[in-house]
Amino acid sequence: MQYLFDNTFNDIWEYQDKFFQINFQAKIGTHCPVCGKKCNYNEIPPYYRYAIDTNPFKKEKVPIARFRCKIVGLTFSVLPHQLIPYCQYTVNAIIQTLLEVYNFQERGQKGYYGVCLQMDPDCSATPFLILTWAKLLATGLKRGHHILHRLFPGKLPEDNNIFSIIKKIYLYIKGICSPEPPGRFGVSQAMIHFFKNTNNHLFGLSSSDRNRSP
Repeated sequence: MQYLFDNTFNDIWEYQDKFFQINFQAKIGTHCPVCGKKCNYNEIPPYYRYAIDTNPFKKEKVPIARFRCKIVGLTFSVLPHQLIPYCQYTVNAIIQTLLEVYNFQERGQKGYYGVCLQMDPDCSATPFLILTWAKLLATGLKRGHHILHRLFPGKLPEDNNIFSIIKKIYLYIKGICSPEPPGRFGVSQAMIHFFKNTNNHLFGLSSSDRNRSP
């Protein structure tokens, strides 16, 4: 199980820097997310996973806190909302890239290719990867709309044409960020709101979700 860590850090690198000062248990609460009881779940050594930002480019391993339920013996981790399960690129990197693609498309250009050309080669970004990000966000926003529309009255166009996905995401993000300009902060708020209401991640599937998938 991956518990979403709602935090106030500006980015994943500030989280990385402050990791060993964070009182995760105070944030999680007294009840174990696995068994639902006051089992005095205990912290175990963290694991490390890569995080990648694209502007400017940065790729480093960041620690992820882990805990073990004393009743059933299963572990759970605490994933900062700056990251998506099983995705190395940060939410900030994905959102900013897709918004830049939208800007290219509005000028009548092939945004996927244009954005890749201006990115650091070490990002390893390709048009196909950016399309994958677009599908990831579009799927999550569509899946979570019944929860998100209560606070974020964005609209999702019904067509599924791959070339309209970026515009679909832009319009939705613009709605959840209103009146602020579209960006990662409104998206983070949507991720946190969705998790608090469902205990599931808005984007991607955690390990527990994958185990339940047919």
